[in-house]
Amino acid sequence: MFAEFEYPEKEMKSKARLATLFLFLVVFPGLASSQSPAGLIEPLAFLKPFLASTERQGQMKLPPDGSKTATVIQKYEVLWDGKVIRYTRSVVDLGFFAEGFFYWDQNEKQVLHFVVNSRGNADRGTVTLDNGLITVSGKLTMAGKTFDFRNTFEFAPDGKMVDRWFQNMTGEWNAGHVVEFAARDQAVTPAGVPAPFSDISPAQAAALIQAASPQNPVAVLDVRREEEYKEGFIKGAVLLPVTDADFKKRAAKLDKAISYLVYCKGGVRSSRAMDMMKELGFARVFSLAGGILRWTEEKFPLEKFKGRE
Repeated sequence: MFAEFEYPEKEMKSKARLATLFLFLVVFPGLASSQSPAGLIEPLAFLKPFLASTERQGQMKLPPDGSKTATVIQKYEVLWDGKVIRYTRSVVDLGFFAEGFFYWDQNEKQVLHFVVNSRGNADRGTVTLDNGLITVSGKLTMAGKTFDFRNTFEFAPDGKMVDRWFQNMTGEWNAGHVVEFAARDQAVTPAGVPAPFSDISPAQAAALIQAASPQNPVAVLDVRREEEYKEGFIKGAVLLPVTDADFKKRAAKLDKAISYLVYCKGGVRSSRAMDMMKELGFARVFSLAGGILRWTEEKFPLEKFKGRE
């Protein structure tokens, strides 16, 4: 579903939104324009699981072998007095953006789904519920071909959502992406770890790292100077000195959706780095209280620098 991308991110979103606005006005004539923060009309009630979290994050395996992944972010909101659910889907690593809607069609007397994406593709399908599985079925035109697709959504008691995609572009049904989403505000926060943008203890930092998974990655940033880094660092840490003039520029290129642990020698520089990353729009950053000094005092290990490859 995710073909090669050709547009920069801002242009990508602009194209998708212009197309959505035009087609949305055609698809939804006559609906009231007021907005409600909560509540759905009765025909849409079975879609409430989508709204259990207004923002979800997951990891999608990429072709050809799934060894690389991309972070997927989906956001949801209720519009027009509960008559419409709007959602956006972003895959920053692929430069992909989509905007879609679930709505009740008075003429067809069924729930429909409409989406347009930054590749210029659009699809429209029906939405059904069967044994707890929400399924969107319809037709999609892509690369000059029109084919059937099926997108299923399964919800677990813990709030996780599994998104599975199927299509018959070649004439036979084939499985596409599988993305397991977690509520973004709950991602990789083990018991005892404070809310994002907090100073955390070495034990909490170790728990945060231990809780990392392909679905909920955690990156570790060493914001000390290079000579300090060479004296020993936390396993997996990437050097990004906060005192460098281009720190913000380099940090801005990182994935803002995942979690970060930042540390320095004593905790002052890492707190500064955390504040700067918050200003840049990062979702989840933690600073190691007491820095590498407290980390080693509490007997947590360091890696030895072995030189550059």
